[in-house]
Amino acid sequence: TDLNLRRKEKGLSDIKFGIGLHVGNVMIGNVGLTDRLTFSVFGSAVNEVQRLQTLTKKYPHRVLASKDFASYCGANSWLTLGSEELAGIKQKLTVLSPDLSGALALDEDGALEPIYDRRSEAEQVMLLHRDAARLSAGDQRKLQ
Repeated sequence: TDLNLRRKEKGLSDIKFGIGLHVGNVMIGNVGLTDRLTFSVFGSAVNEVQRLQTLTKKYPHRVLASKDFASYCGANSWLTLGSEELAGIKQKLTVLSPDLSGALALDEDGALEPIYDRRSEAEQVMLLHRDAARLSAGDQRKLQ
């Protein structure tokens, strides 16, 4: 935010970002000649998450996730934005975004506190799913 304010003062455009979240099998390793190795990641999951990240330009959300990622997290706090046909991928991908309305985190004392007004959207997603795992079943019912 501060960086974009400074850029605005100089008449420059904002720096924007998008994050795609997906799960799947990948292969990783060094590729190339012995004196010219490049670390790379391969697999259909890599292609899918890259195309998902590109959709952040279409939707008004900086963080998008696949249905597979949302299911893997085990949380119900996702907004379904629609289904998209992605180049090179056979089936449509359900696109979701974290529902951060009323997101809560645990403070240092273990008390619940709202986090939506202090942290970036990416930080909120990470904390939302980390803290959901820490809450007892009774606390989770109170949040719903």
